[in-house]
Amino acid sequence: MIRAIDGYRLAFDGPFFREFVVETPHKNTDLLEAARSTGILAGIPLDRYFGGKFANHLMMAVTEKHTHQDFGKVCAFLRDV
Repeated sequence: MIRAIDGYRLAFDGPFFREFVVETPHKNTDLLEAARSTGILAGIPLDRYFGGKFANHLMMAVTEKHTHQDFGKVCAFLRDV
């Protein structure tokens, strides 16, 4: 679970269905570039749409197209960054 990883938290407390926003301890573009280099698509950088206030926020999604193992790989990557 992402919120159990040091430095990461869900940005909003409300319920969600598939998409959720994660606040990261890293600049989102740096994090996404590192993830991409390992074959992981880790989310959408929110500062692209909402400005610099969201430079360390990612929109992530969990759908039926990805397995529990896929999500585990993302969590492992975030732990190791």
